[in-house]
Amino acid sequence: AYRRPSLEPEAPTAAEVELEQPADIGALLLELLATPELGSREWVIRQYDHQVRGATALNPLQGPVGREGPGDAAVLKPVPGSWRGLALTSDVSPWLMEADPRAGTLLAIAEVCGNLAAVGARIDSLADCLCFGNPQKPEIMGQFRAACEALAEGALALGVPYVSGNVSFYNETPQGAIPPTPVLMGVGIVEDIRSCATSDLKAEGELWLVGPTGTEMGASLISRTFGCAEGVLPPVDFATLVPRMEALVTAIAKGEVVACHDLSAGGLAVALAEMCLSGNGAVVELPSGSETMVTLFSETPGRWLVQVAPGCEARFTKRFDCAERLGAPAGELRVTRDGETLLSLAPAALRAAWEAPLAERLA
Repeated sequence: AYRRPSLEPEAPTAAEVELEQPADIGALLLELLATPELGSREWVIRQYDHQVRGATALNPLQGPVGREGPGDAAVLKPVPGSWRGLALTSDVSPWLMEADPRAGTLLAIAEVCGNLAAVGARIDSLADCLCFGNPQKPEIMGQFRAACEALAEGALALGVPYVSGNVSFYNETPQGAIPPTPVLMGVGIVEDIRSCATSDLKAEGELWLVGPTGTEMGASLISRTFGCAEGVLPPVDFATLVPRMEALVTAIAKGEVVACHDLSAGGLAVALAEMCLSGNGAVVELPSGSETMVTLFSETPGRWLVQVAPGCEARFTKRFDCAERLGAPAGELRVTRDGETLLSLAPAALRAAWEAPLAERLA
């Protein structure tokens, strides 16, 4: 066994993060879309031919040609003569890991699950690439141990194996170690690739939010934007996540879903914006009396923004423990609550912000 002195990381115990609502939420959303964390990686993706052998059923960028947005997972059709597919996704948030290595690892596993389910895949296996600093330092070894324990907890809860992995230590500079970074790849099985859901918003179909929204905002994108990386991270409840994933995969297979996007960094607001990048907008009404910043930017795991096929609403909602109607497609993205417009943005403005970061840094 590999044993070194380790110092257990302290889990955040700070009070809930309180975020003051800005005067212009639309401008804030555009600012978030232009960050390196959320901005388009199309330039990098296009350096590789993801159509080799003609077996790619669902691309990493999804939507109409020339107006693609970020997908949750790619899907391959590896066996000629079969409609079964392999879905692949990769996830981790170094910022969540830096705040709480154990909780951050569980959230990475939950996001892998959410991304696979969003395209209609059941998780089958995991692989990892564990990148950490110098394990001879007890605090780094403590991060590594906490992450490994969480990796085991998640896999056991899901009933899936790690089929491959590697460890990269000593990732440091004179300024210090990198954040603990257990990069995860998830592989899922799609029974029929013809029923896969994509993330781009379609012209018809109501928008529903699946899964409850929690108030934990620790180390979230919006909290860090306001200069606060403290606070408790959202918990992962596999007991509710697993049946919710299965219900979503079944709904997609039954043709009840025309678009779906996992909620993660940036929460509901960013998921809405990313679904609108392909040109269709949406009018969304937040629950009456809801706390604006939490409702829009919470990163509670186990949630999806789903566009339900017309006429399938009753069947769809019966499948879930928590599903709430939010709105419908429109020409722009407009979010309201109690008759007040909180933000109003054209899809073209969203796209311009999303496409800016990498192009500007490479100019």
